[in-house]
Amino acid sequence: MKKVWTTLEIRRLKELMEEHEGTSWDNVVKHFPGRTKSSVKYAVKYYMPDVKAPMMGPRSHFRTHLPPKGWQLAIGAALETARKEKGRGLKDVSRASGISVTAYRNWRNGRYTPQLDSLVCWCKELGVEASDIMKKAGL
Repeated sequence: MKKVWTTLEIRRLKELMEEHEGTSWDNVVKHFPGRTKSSVKYAVKYYMPDVKAPMMGPRSHFRTHLPPKGWQLAIGAALETARKEKGRGLKDVSRASGISVTAYRNWRNGRYTPQLDSLVCWCKELGVEASDIMKKAGL
């Protein structure tokens, strides 16, 4: 049988979520003996949709993304500039390099940083050096 969340528990959970922003679920759950991780996640989703949830795995709908850092955006901007200077289409470079358009867009928007081998493949297809991209990005 499911335990109903009391008003005091919900208030305490909200306080903990604000105190432990960006931490793991385990750090929040340990404050609620007798509650499982999934019941705490459900309570956060159901009772506090506006509260920022702790980081989760990549496929979770609870995952929150941190804003990109300046250097991540700089790499994306340098890649975009190089591609446009060479007059290449996004899908064309993507097919030839074997790197998905989605991955490239995530780099460009600073959501993810390319792994070195992926960056080298993309740059090789454009005919530029990865080191030149890094220099343009200020790294």
